[in-house]
Amino acid sequence: MKLEPNTTIVQSDQIIQASFGDEVLAFDGEKGRYYGAEGVGSVVLSMIGSSIAISEICDRLMDDYEIDRGKCEAEVIAFLNNLLEKGVITIVPGHPSE
Repeated sequence: MKLEPNTTIVQSDQIIQASFGDEVLAFDGEKGRYYGAEGVGSVVLSMIGSSIAISEICDRLMDDYEIDRGKCEAEVIAFLNNLLEKGVITIVPGHPSE
């Protein structure tokens, strides 16, 4: 599966999220593993509780941070690919990149 800016993703059903200060933790109850993120990563994690397109994540980040679209998309996609491999997120069914 290839993530692209128009890919819509969502947090996997078995993931439970909690915020602790500037850090967001995601717990995978099936695997018994925690995943944590700080800074911009925690902002991205906080956005995936409901379905969202990667381009929308970048739109929101670009409103708050000085970053160009190409770099934002590349870094967000790299981060989300890591989460996808670990089962933290899934691609919303019916999306062309699925």
